[in-house]
Amino acid sequence: MNLSPLAEQILEHLRAAPTRLRYDTDVLGSMFRAGDLERLDAAYEELEREGLIERTGAVVSFFGQPKRIYRLSTKGQAPATSRA
Repeated sequence: MNLSPLAEQILEHLRAAPTRLRYDTDVLGSMFRAGDLERLDAAYEELEREGLIERTGAVVSFFGQPKRIYRLSTKGQAPATSRA
């Protein structure tokens, strides 16, 4: 599985605190714009497609846009044992 660098960074943050539910804007740095959330959404969608994360029922708002909160799935909790 080849993940984008941003998706890998999100996954790493989620694995560092596996019980935490989040929509992690920290991976964008402290100075991000509303348009950067589109990239973040795409990375979350990528992780969800791979079955590494799952949606929770919670929603937060960034720049007036509702954003779902995610958690690691069972599959996402274990780091890959080999990289290609």
